[in-house]
Amino acid sequence: MGLYNTVTADLECPSCSATVPAEVQFKYARVNQLHYALGDALSWSREVNPSPHGKVILDGEAERCASCGYDGDWQVYVVVVRGVLVSAATGNGSIEFGEDTFVHEPLRYRVGDADDMARAFVQAGIAKAVTAQPFFDLLETWFPIGFNRIRWDMVEQHRFVKILPEPRSIAPHELRAALEKHVPLVRTWVREYGTGDHERVTWIGDSTDTGLDMPLESAVSALPELMAMAQHTYILCPARQWCLNYVMEGTLYFGIRGGVRFGSPRA
Repeated sequence: MGLYNTVTADLECPSCSATVPAEVQFKYARVNQLHYALGDALSWSREVNPSPHGKVILDGEAERCASCGYDGDWQVYVVVVRGVLVSAATGNGSIEFGEDTFVHEPLRYRVGDADDMARAFVQAGIAKAVTAQPFFDLLETWFPIGFNRIRWDMVEQHRFVKILPEPRSIAPHELRAALEKHVPLVRTWVREYGTGDHERVTWIGDSTDTGLDMPLESAVSALPELMAMAQHTYILCPARQWCLNYVMEGTLYFGIRGGVRFGSPRA
């Protein structure tokens, strides 16, 4: 099987039906003979990245049964929800595959490389590639622009959160970890404005010609990956006329097209 990771779980033996603790081998996230318990968050590398899908089911393989000694084929489904190992079960139909369930490999790209990330998202079927320029043109009709960025201090309806306590240079994988902490807040922002999980949004970045069109929930779940770039990045919803904007100085903004005002920013 080569390199793999393991997780310990109580499983039903396919031979004697006893429930026994067993180690399950699986290949997902950073594969380096890592051992986990249920409830642990998976470890990722700079080129192997979390799927933005909420629920991922992995194929695993359990070892010998401690009760009857069975060491034949023992398929196990390992469930990962937002990067956390939540459960494991013998492959006997006990796992529920719903619309939010995906079974696939993690995304492989260089963290911080926007073009490589866009390619990976398109190849995985998560997003569709679009030309970015029409969406930049759209932003210019929604918001005041100055010095190649949105003038949030002139936008009446906006919120912001400091991702970094002060502007500084930061490695892409560290920025990704900092952004991850704010995903629940961003989800609250867009849902308060009435945006449904399946509405289409578009990601664009200042240094890339290609944008990504995807459902809102995929974009919010993938926010750390989409915005951990050395450029200003945007997620906009054409139907609702709002925009999420991470600026390189370390602030994440959410604003709605509407009245423009002059003065200091309002949180």
